[in-house]
Amino acid sequence: MHSSPAILSSRGKANFITEVSRDETDAPQNPAEVLVILAALADHGVPVRAVASKFTGRFNKGVDYVGDLAKFESEFRSDVAVLAHGVRTYHLPAELKLSVHSGSDEFSIYPAIRRVRREFDSSVHVKTAGNTWLEQVLVWPRPAATVWRLQKKFTLRRFPVANGSALRTRVS
Repeated sequence: MHSSPAILSSRGKANFITEVSRDETDAPQNPAEVLVILAALADHGVPVRAVASKFTGRFNKGVDYVGDLAKFESEFRSDVAVLAHGVRTYHLPAELKLSVHSGSDEFSIYPAIRRVRREFDSSVHVKTAGNTWLEQVLVWPRPAATVWRLQKKFTLRRFPVANGSALRTRVS
């Protein structure tokens, strides 16, 4: 695989991560389109490490995923499978992962992501705006210890939902 000389010479191979993002297109891509994109990236020697797909449904800031969860899981599974095939067939970097660019706090999609990730033993990148808790921080006049403790408790209570498991932890 050859690489982009301009980027490599200015940044160095280990100092950047290439992500190809299609998440803001009008329509989701099908697996064949993802495969063509991967083949082109490999042909041009682009050391892609993440691909952000467009999925059916909507990812809005401050609310959960709006759409058919089964369809999301099916599209997500297809894209992860195609990426795995691209790594094997086109010798793309082994750490290539699917990136989900959600609005924020899309808790309902996390179980599907977890199932597919385990099924394919793959890594996944979830990019969120995280504005739900950030908006709370912005309205605080100053970070009081009590507020931070409440935020920590809330976060730890929500983690099992996001992780899809029952996490037992002591919150002080």
